[in-house]
Amino acid sequence: MVDRKKLAVCVVAIGAAVLGSGPALAVEKAPAFRVDPAWPQPLPNSWILGQVSGVATDADDHVWVLQRPGSLTEDERGAASSPPQSKCCLPAPAVLEFDASGKLLRSWGGPGSGGRIAIAFDPVAQNTQNQSAAPTLVFGLNPGVIGANSGSTAWPGTLYLPNNSFLSAGMLQSCEFAGITNFAPSSATLTGKWWVTTSGFLLSVSNNLTIGAAGRLDLSNGVLQVGGDLILTNSATLVTKSGVLSNSALVNVTGLMYVGSNCTVYPYCDPTNGSAPLFTMQNFTLATGGTFNADGKGYATSLGTGHGTYGSGGGYGGPGGQEKFSIYQYVGGITYGSSNAPVEPGSGGGRVVYDAFGGGLVLITASGLMQLDGLITANGQTDTGGDRSGGGSGGGIYIRCLHFNGSGSLSANGANTPNWSGGGGGGGRIAVWMYDPLHTITATANGGIGKDNNGLNGTIVWGITPAGGAIYTIR
Repeated sequence: MVDRKKLAVCVVAIGAAVLGSGPALAVEKAPAFRVDPAWPQPLPNSWILGQVSGVATDADDHVWVLQRPGSLTEDERGAASSPPQSKCCLPAPAVLEFDASGKLLRSWGGPGSGGRIAIAFDPVAQNTQNQSAAPTLVFGLNPGVIGANSGSTAWPGTLYLPNNSFLSAGMLQSCEFAGITNFAPSSATLTGKWWVTTSGFLLSVSNNLTIGAAGRLDLSNGVLQVGGDLILTNSATLVTKSGVLSNSALVNVTGLMYVGSNCTVYPYCDPTNGSAPLFTMQNFTLATGGTFNADGKGYATSLGTGHGTYGSGGGYGGPGGQEKFSIYQYVGGITYGSSNAPVEPGSGGGRVVYDAFGGGLVLITASGLMQLDGLITANGQTDTGGDRSGGGSGGGIYIRCLHFNGSGSLSANGANTPNWSGGGGGGGRIAVWMYDPLHTITATANGGIGKDNNGLNGTIVWGITPAGGAIYTIR
């Protein structure tokens, strides 16, 4: 009978001899990976990546990334909205090439903008031309579109003419005006059209101006005069941007200004000196679902009378919140301006890395009825990168009218700072002056919630304007 114990010892001995007689075998380790939070380096143009569908390296150690711009949410691609909802972010192109350090080398993909059309002629000779012999043309400079959810925004091309002697609204599709400084059609309808004016441009429409489905009008430091009604309907957009001079951007409507459901007006202040567009009309209607959006369209980050410093919140109607991240623990921005007549926008939060603009300024004067069932907002901007910058303060809303009706809302809230650290933005200022307050409209000018300290509330004034011809006796 074989002794099992001796057999086991023999097998172990033979195994040890075999292992000990030859060279040691190298043991291969599994590849180790670690996350590099600093790769890639910050992308230009406020770009952000969507879902990454492919990654590859080449012989030069360059990294190629294929990503899906259309996978980004509305909030993530806020700057790509039509017009922008925020300063950040824009979808990056679909294909990007990086070096080993994460620096972007090149990229491509997305819709194309319109091209350029220029027609040169003798203005004097053209003015003496028989108008019956004027050309009948259609100028098409539309931007490309790659899908409603792509998040990419291309712009119209430019149309250059020495003067507007033969130009009519019917000739124009989408375009950016160049060469001419004014245009005066009898009436105009922008449905599926996007007009962009240059600085100082005067667009004077004798009768009605309608901005319809997929229509948009951009006024850059210019004037829009409408002799009839200004109608925004079917998700139309109106953008007004002020220049450095006070009220250099003006929208003046003789009749009714109507902003329908899902339509938006974006009034931008100059981010350095705070000048704002002014809207005047006889009657004004903001329908349910319509919006006047001045969020984050005030003073730029770290600018404005009440700006924050290194992470503290901007101030306006209420002071901004103090920051506690730095050794200096900077206090929030100060209050400024008038509670009864707020004619300044909100101030920016203190910059650390990313932007946090103050809320803008909405200035509306209606000589007749204001029917407000939608939203008017001038809220401060939260740090776009969530990295310690203070919140922007709420902006200003200043409305004057005869009759004030509706059940909408007004807000000029300071921005929150939910991440890392930073002070919340102070609340803004809201003032509404009317003759008869027949409304159930709500208003808020709350301070923003800060990771370090909250901003304080701003001011809200409901003023009653005396009737014309009223006599007051003061003793």
